[in-house]
Amino acid sequence: MENQKLKPYRKDDKWGVCDENKSIIVECIYDDVVTFEKGSVLVYQNEKVGLINSKGEKLTQCVYDELFHFKEGLARVIQNNKSGFINEQGELVIPCEYYEAREFNHGLAPAMKNRLWGFINSQGENVIPFIYDTVQDFEAEYAGVQNEYKWGIINKKGEQIVPCVYGAIFYHSDDFIIAEQNKKWGFINTNAEQVIPFIYDRLYYFSEGLAPAQQNNKVGFINNKGEQVIPFEYDEATFFNDGIARVTQNEKSGFINSKGEEVIPCIYNEISDFNEGLAVVANTDWIYGFISKKGEQVVPFIYDVAFNFVGGVARVKKGEKWGFINSAGEELFPLIYDSVSDFSDGLARVNLDGKWGFVNMKGEQVIPFHYDDSYPFNEGLALVEQDGNWLGYIDVKGNKYWEN
Repeated sequence: MENQKLKPYRKDDKWGVCDENKSIIVECIYDDVVTFEKGSVLVYQNEKVGLINSKGEKLTQCVYDELFHFKEGLARVIQNNKSGFINEQGELVIPCEYYEAREFNHGLAPAMKNRLWGFINSQGENVIPFIYDTVQDFEAEYAGVQNEYKWGIINKKGEQIVPCVYGAIFYHSDDFIIAEQNKKWGFINTNAEQVIPFIYDRLYYFSEGLAPAQQNNKVGFINNKGEQVIPFEYDEATFFNDGIARVTQNEKSGFINSKGEEVIPCIYNEISDFNEGLAVVANTDWIYGFISKKGEQVVPFIYDVAFNFVGGVARVKKGEKWGFINSAGEELFPLIYDSVSDFSDGLARVNLDGKWGFVNMKGEQVIPFHYDDSYPFNEGLALVEQDGNWLGYIDVKGNKYWEN
């Protein structure tokens, strides 16, 4: 059988799987079926979970308490409160013997035995011993580790390259590792050398050559030599992105460039990061509109609530009613809804008079307002609820995948 798009199907109080023609692929014998990844589904029986692939083949029996997403070809499973890993064929390749574990990163996964952490490889071999109080995930070749409340860094061989002497540590790059010592923050490298002194009240990652730093409750920016490039005069600041950073001063927000020049003045009560070329801004009366990266007013201040653009449209609220606008500020259709969600699979989940349905970008009702609750569409399916019961899934044409 070729790979196909499986759809959870409910018959009375049991669930199975069907194809797009509603032909049953997996009999309705399960307590629940949930879409998973790569066309597969999770199946639940007697409070245990199993996995069925996109061909409708059962990869695992319903024997696990939990089954997590695959990462680097392996998925963590929990059985009898112990963690292990299965491969993409459903085989248990690392036994459920760990008190706790996390997903694989760069070939290694953190795992806990006897309440101490170490690392295992994809064959289940313990390559870094269980000797740490807690650990961070590997980033490239390095991971943060903690013993006796102090942090250091190890490499993939388990060698301690930075001793556990720091109150906190965050790997960013070989040359710039954020660390805290005696309540002050600085940067060290993988040779355990201090590259920027521990003089800051808080310190953040470098982005586009600059890092936000805090001194005396004010935020400025330093370069990778530790030189102050932008004065410590802001109450808040974000990372640089596309040449600008969002800053707040005296409860007003705007954007600066890498020279510290205000490219969008700090005059707004609230301002979002730019998304699809526009940012949401609130004026002094807390009325919302949108501006461009040049600071030009693209959408006037007429909305009581507004969200960033997603896929060319943005959710907005005026008075008690919601709707959508395009990037020119034009309302796609009248603002008549009590609540709306972002568009997904070409449809938006909207509420009218306490009932949920779905509309397209023309405002045409595609799914009638029959439901008391629903999820947004995801990969062509949405779960819907009525009278306190989750009925099952519908597709973007409104076809129902259930029978009572």
